[in-house]
Order: sequence, then C-alpha cells, then structure tokens
Amino acid sequence: MASSELLKQIQAGKALKKATTNDRSAPILDSAKGGGGRGPSLASAPPVGGGADNKHDQEGAGEEDEETVHSIKLKAYVMKEDKGVKSWVELGYGVLRIKKHKETEKRRVLLRSSSTGQILINFSFHSAFKPTQKGKNVTFLGHDAEGASKMYTLKLQTQEQATQLAAAFDREIQAKESSN
Repeated sequence: MASSELLKQIQAGKALKKATTNDRSAPILDSAKGGGGRGPSLASAPPVGGGADNKHDQEGAGEEDEETVHSIKLKAYVMKEDKGVKSWVELGYGVLRIKKHKETEKRRVLLRSSSTGQILINFSFHSAFKPTQKGKNVTFLGHDAEGASKMYTLKLQTQEQATQLAAAFDREIQAKESSN
C-alpha cells in the first residue's frame, strides 16, 4: 500500500488497527535491563486511536445496571512469569471503564478489546487495589478471569490522561471506603 494511501486511511481512522496490530513489542521489567526492579519500563506504544463509532468500544452486555464514572482508550499489559523471568505482555487496546452499580454502588474495572470486543480486564475493587501512576502509565494489582492476582499496567497517550485516570481510581476508592 502506498504511503499516501495509508496516510489517507489513517486520517480517516480506517487503517489505524492494521497499522498498530503488527507491533508485538512487549515492555519488560527494569530489573531485566539491570535497572534494579523499580517497576515497568514500557516500550513506546503507537498512538491509541479509533473512534466512538467502533462497535466494540461501546458499552456492552452486563453493563445495563451500571454507570460509567470514567472511561479512556488505552493499551494494557499484564505481568507474566516464564521460567523465573518476569515480563510485561501486551493484552491489547481498548476502552477502560470504571463502572459503578446503580443500586449496590459496587465498583469495578472493565476493559474490552477495541478489535474483538473480548473482555481483557474485569474485576471489582478490592482492598489491595492501590493504583500508582508513573509518567504515562498506571499500574495496579488486579485479578484475571480465574480470580488469580495479576499486575497490570495501563499505558495512556499523555501523562495528563494517566493523572486523570489515577485520580478517578483514587476518587472511586475513597467513595467505596466511605460507603462501607
């Protein structure tokens, strides 16, 4: 495909998925680079794009009784361990939502893949849920589909977006704790 044609498609929002799905670079721990294990060091991700017209970025089944208190499109990673070596593995792109149940006021984190609609992250707030922000990244301890504890890192386009997401998490954690 000619670069001018690709540029036109990217500007129209059509080629973004194709242009970004071939990026298989996964971030790795600083400690694996000799950095002393201070936390994740993410490889630069391509810009997160797509529009609200993507059907997988819309709210889906199971969200009818909840309100979205914050949402943002981002790239997510999960910490995996293979033969004693820990590394960050890309989960995918999608719209992350902080959800609050209308009756019970229970909060949860939900991330669906923009390309497939598959749920990538889905767990209720818990006592060990203490997100931290570093630059454009927000990292926290969550749970996978089987209930096992996992470390997640969310990479946003800007530090301001990461700050806003961390603030939204903090606000909802405070609201949850004050309602208990």
